[in-house]
Amino acid sequence: MAIWRESDQFACQIWSENAIRGAFDIYPESETNFFIKLNGAQLSFVKNDQREVTAVIHHSARFGVPDAEGKKVKE
Repeated sequence: MAIWRESDQFACQIWSENAIRGAFDIYPESETNFFIKLNGAQLSFVKNDQREVTAVIHHSARFGVPDAEGKKVKE
């Protein structure tokens, strides 16, 4: 999964067998919780004590898929 900012909007792309093809926008519900309009999945960003994002958790229980956590990596 890759998440990036384009102006004032966040975008995401997921590489998986059953993933949405191509990049898509994600929308905020709060400072750390976002959602994907295309399928209703949720993304929760995890922050450390310095308030830096260290990971993201993808929630898609609606489709019977278990939560998946991805750690932030430097490019």
